[in-house]
Amino acid sequence: MVLTRPSEKYFPFRTRGCFEYVNIPLTKTVPVSEIDSTMKEIQNYGPRYFVFTSTIGSDIFFSRYSHPDPEHVFIAIGSVTLNNIKNHGFDGLKPAIMDSSGLGRLIASVVKKGERVALLRSNRSTDELPEFLKSEGIDYREYIIYNIVELNHNRLESYILENNVFGIVVTSSMEAEILARKCSESIKSRNIILFPIGTPTEKTLVSAGFDNIGLKGSSNIDNLIAGIEKKYCSNSGEWI
Repeated sequence: MVLTRPSEKYFPFRTRGCFEYVNIPLTKTVPVSEIDSTMKEIQNYGPRYFVFTSTIGSDIFFSRYSHPDPEHVFIAIGSVTLNNIKNHGFDGLKPAIMDSSGLGRLIASVVKKGERVALLRSNRSTDELPEFLKSEGIDYREYIIYNIVELNHNRLESYILENNVFGIVVTSSMEAEILARKCSESIKSRNIILFPIGTPTEKTLVSAGFDNIGLKGSSNIDNLIAGIEKKYCSNSGEWI
């Protein structure tokens, strides 16, 4: 089983259940060069709510969060990001349905008139969340605090050709686009199952012509892997 997570989200080779796992990054993440001025812009805007859609975004923000305010509310798209916020010493909220639509509904349910929302995102974020907030009349601003960059060289296709790959866990729409551009024929000819991390990634895979799509996640890599093992393995143990 291959994962294509960014190189910063290191996933060592592991064996569990009936699968061996290896992470072959297709992208990397880097803070924007003007991150310090962006943080000043956020402070000047004066949001009460801070919304994170990845652990990387929360790491970048909290490493520069120099003026903590007890009135600030932190909102995460899912459990992993929320746990990361807690690791930085702050509590937060997450939606019951952990995707962009669930996140938007949560924000709309807690933000009162006159309160402001900062969306802390990447250069590859989709428009679904900001469009929903706009339709709800919520005062928000979007801040790009990190970029997702395609790696110039990756070994995914050669790995597919040289190994018995059952499936690929795809953790972003950008990864899905790279798969379609660089490994489409190899994936299709071997009937490799693609497991998208969430709905946007699934839509990108479908639009790229992939039809061998398996279980879909809800923005939580650990839960998605557990679901895959439950479906395809008779036994699932602890990580070895």
